[in-house]
Parts: sequence; C-alpha cells; structure tokens
Amino acid sequence: MKVVWSKSNEMWTGQIVLCRNGKYVVRYEGVATCPPWDRDGIDGPYWRVVATCDTIEEAKKVAAERGWMTEN
Repeated sequence: MKVVWSKSNEMWTGQIVLCRNGKYVVRYEGVATCPPWDRDGIDGPYWRVVATCDTIEEAKKVAAERGWMTEN
C-alpha cells in the first residue's frame, strides 16, 4: 500500500491509499477510532475505511464530501 494523499491534525488523519490491486482506499484514524484500552495508540493506528474506489478522482470526491479537501 502506498499513501497518495494525506491530511491530519492533532485529532485525526485522513488518507487515500493505493492498494496492490489498483484500488484506492479512503480511510481515517484518530481519537474516535482508538479503543478505550489503547487511547495512546500504542497498538494502533486503528484505521476505518470510508470507501474503496476505482480511480483517484473518485477517492478525492469521497474525501471532499467528508470535508477533508479544505485548506484549514
């Protein structure tokens, strides 16, 4: 897997990842995805997949719909 796009702040990280099968995975991890017993993320990160897309354009659209493509 190769990260082709990423945005993060102190609370979460959102990524678009190119998988070996040629699909693009939109995923995120952060304080809300970390289980209570591992709040420091020692055993993580704990990624949640939002979508699997055929093209980078589709993946960017999903990220934009989630508000990740903004400048702030």
